Amino acid sequence: MADEDDGATPSELLLEACRRNNPSLLHHVLAQPQFQHQPPKNPSSPPSPLSTLLNNTLDPLGRTPLHICAASGADEVLDLLLDQEGLEVEPTERHGGDTPLHCAVRYVVTSYENYLRDRARDRDGGSEEEEVMKSLMQGVELLLDAGADPRIRNEGGRGVKPVGLLVGRGERGVGEGEGGFGESGG
Repeated sequence: MADEDDGATPSELLLEACRRNNPSLLHHVLAQPQFQHQPPKNPSSPPSPLSTLLNNTLDPLGRTPLHICAASGADEVLDLLLDQEGLEVEPTERHGGDTPLHCAVRYVVTSYENYLRDRARDRDGGSEEEEVMKSLMQGVELLLDAGADPRIRNEGGRGVKPVGLLVGRGERGVGEGEGGFGESGG
């Protein structure tokens, strides 16, 4: 006989919602009684159960729900997650130190390269490239709007900023120095 403990944990459901861009599953997790909105606490209070779930859930590769959404273009779930109080928007991955913004930019670059390769193969003219890029950039825009810092370097501060993934494919390039993406000279 199965009991309630035999099902998936909230952490497992959260990760699955992110992997599949499944807002319904995320709403199911958020609707669980232990994660319902609680009265605001003072700053020295421990984090809420929901913010603990969102910030401390990791997949086997050490990625948070935000990393998973950003890396796979799961923009619907990403948008819902970013609306949750107490969510940290700049956690770093265990391996490589990427922030979710790094992952989102890498997703844009890879997806756009695949789109261009497919389009070159089909040789079907048109002006849809701008719309494709706009669609791909949605996750980047969501993270920036939520306060993600485009100046954070991966690999413990020795690596590249998210813009470095766009320009020069991870090498230092335009936007990495003064006046670059999200910088004010330093």
